[in-house]
Amino acid sequence: MILIRGRVTYLDGEVVDFEVTQAVMAEWEIYAHRHGFPFKPDEAPPILYWLVLAWAASGTEEGFDTWRRRVAEALPLGEDAVVEIPPTRPEPSIAGRSSSP
Repeated sequence: MILIRGRVTYLDGEVVDFEVTQAVMAEWEIYAHRHGFPFKPDEAPPILYWLVLAWAASGTEEGFDTWRRRVAEALPLGEDAVVEIPPTRPEPSIAGRSSSP
């Protein structure tokens, strides 16, 4: 699983850190497809890519274009902005179960 971390700063001074999983990348792909941008993040306009991720993470009901007018910046959260997390092994979730019926 991929964890993507960023920070959005609104024009009113509010700062919000966000974390999204790779599933949110679908929002970027939909936006990129509609507007003719490359799907790959390293080939896309970086500011726009982070804005779309921040918008998707915000959970707002506002449309992207309305929401982004309130944003000063959206950036990756340092060098650890994209982190690969190994899948959870099943042993911890079944360790506490009793073997009796």
